[in-house]
Amino acid sequence: MPEILVFYVTDTSNKNRKLETEINFQESDYRLYALICYYGGGQCGHYIAYTCDNGKWYKFNDAFVTEDPPDYNHAYILFYLKLGNSI
Repeated sequence: MPEILVFYVTDTSNKNRKLETEINFQESDYRLYALICYYGGGQCGHYIAYTCDNGKWYKFNDAFVTEDPPDYNHAYILFYLKLGNSI
């Protein structure tokens, strides 16, 4: 199994519509350590990244970094790390 799994979540059938289907990934050998969220539509939008460090989630929004839980409802790309490995 790879050390890092990356899931790219998008609806390729209609680029102007957000994917509304719930995705449930429960692989016990991996933990979610980062995700990228997208806010907007098909023509314009904004990306925000979240990373987990020592059990705390951090939000990276342009030049601002704050401690904040991730917004799973807008997850666009998810990064999973194999347990026992570190970044």
